[in-house]
Amino acid sequence: MLQAEVFSAHLKTSFTNHYNILRQVGEGTYGLVFEAETIKILPPGGVAGSQPSNGRRVAVKCFKIAEANSRDPSGMSAKAMRESFEKERAILARSEHPHIVKMYECFEERHSLWVVLELCRGGELYEYIAAAAQQRRAEGGAFEETEARTYFRQMLYAVAFLHKARIVHRDIKTENFLLLGNPGTPEGSVIKLCDFGTAVQLSPQMPRAMGRIGTLSYTAPEIYARRGADTCADIWSLGVVLYVLLVGASPFRITGTETRAETSQRILAGNYDKLRTGWQKCSEKAKDFVSKLLVVEEAKRLDIRKALQHVWLVHSAVSTPVVLLDEQRNFSPLLDKELSLQHLATCVQPLLQLLTSFARLDPLQHLFLVVYAQVSPDIDLISSGLRLPWYDLFFALDMDSDGRLGLEELATGLQKLLEMSSKPTSYEIDIAETVQRLDLDENGYVDWVEWAAMALASSPTLASEPEPLRTVFRMLDRPSGDGIITAVDLLAVLNDSGGLTPAQALQEEAKTLVQKWSSKGSQ
Repeated sequence: MLQAEVFSAHLKTSFTNHYNILRQVGEGTYGLVFEAETIKILPPGGVAGSQPSNGRRVAVKCFKIAEANSRDPSGMSAKAMRESFEKERAILARSEHPHIVKMYECFEERHSLWVVLELCRGGELYEYIAAAAQQRRAEGGAFEETEARTYFRQMLYAVAFLHKARIVHRDIKTENFLLLGNPGTPEGSVIKLCDFGTAVQLSPQMPRAMGRIGTLSYTAPEIYARRGADTCADIWSLGVVLYVLLVGASPFRITGTETRAETSQRILAGNYDKLRTGWQKCSEKAKDFVSKLLVVEEAKRLDIRKALQHVWLVHSAVSTPVVLLDEQRNFSPLLDKELSLQHLATCVQPLLQLLTSFARLDPLQHLFLVVYAQVSPDIDLISSGLRLPWYDLFFALDMDSDGRLGLEELATGLQKLLEMSSKPTSYEIDIAETVQRLDLDENGYVDWVEWAAMALASSPTLASEPEPLRTVFRMLDRPSGDGIITAVDLLAVLNDSGGLTPAQALQEEAKTLVQKWSSKGSQ
């Protein structure tokens, strides 16, 4: 329901009614990317001279559309541009993962199409790599292997999620990974995959995506050989990215002055540069990993599951024995160390209490919380001071690393953490039944946004600002888009709004919801 209805494009209101563009920050495959801010509004009951609420910063991708029978400067027809917009919107609507950039909402206008996205303040990972390579120019290389491993693990988690859904990105490169926050901050170690303009959903009818699409130095040899791309093409591109993370230079562009034909010939032969100083300094495990990703023959290239299990990736400075939820070792995406399951076990009882309380909410409250989570930046889950480590818990419980929690997987993980907890339980809980009720869209999984909804519902800051509440209301004001849909009708909670506007009523409902949640979670 959410993907089909709530996240379809707004047709009856325009982007500029809600946002101001601040500056251009990049360029996607088929559109320009800007930083924008929600239009500031007076607080409820405010008068002239009152201080307006702070605007919320977002990223926005704009597709400019030419007249129906003409083409824009990129050569795309209006029809092709709209198709590209819809394809990217549809894939982003399904890509709910902590290391994939979030889509908040879309606007469709006569000559412009807008995709509003989570703002990643740290910018492109490429810029960070270039700066690191410049600092280490004399000695060669870019990142130390510990730091490279932290970033690359997140990349693999994101791509594993896509490949599980048979989505091939087709333009994996360092420029398409963004730092959620500025380097040196907690959120600065979080990266997000972006720009799905070339992404394709594979199917039995289309097992490979044809067309020579992608970026020269990162494109897999089978694409240059005109065999098209399946998920193996992304694995090759990840191999190029890992080389760049470690060495600080392209593996197939040795002098930087090669022609396109010369570079493509090196790619077709799998002839990557092994003479650079940075490469020579890499560990044998790192070299082995790159060599198993940059394999010309697709059948011999690692798939995403085997890549996640490579010895270089599971290397850890932690030498003490660890208890595993599964045969696979569980790593924090943000740190080069295994998750302390013993520590997470101390959180399992309050976690179960909160999950039980969440499961008991009515469907319309669930709807509000899920939409709220979808339009909230993931930085809120990392740096907002929530009392439970929701981020690490998600990855610890995701034992098969596919980016979502299967119901049996979640129930098994919670039960094992409960058994590891030294504190006896003072209550009984049917974990399997509770987990079943957490699957809000009944797809057999608890996905990242559903998990984030549970986390954010326990935050006292949920209703403290007009944004993203105004965005939530706008998303739920569908299909009419007339601005008069009431939180009373939609959430079935307020029988008397007391004369409040819909946006104010929604804020009051959110406050009430937090109070209910907090009182239940503390019992």
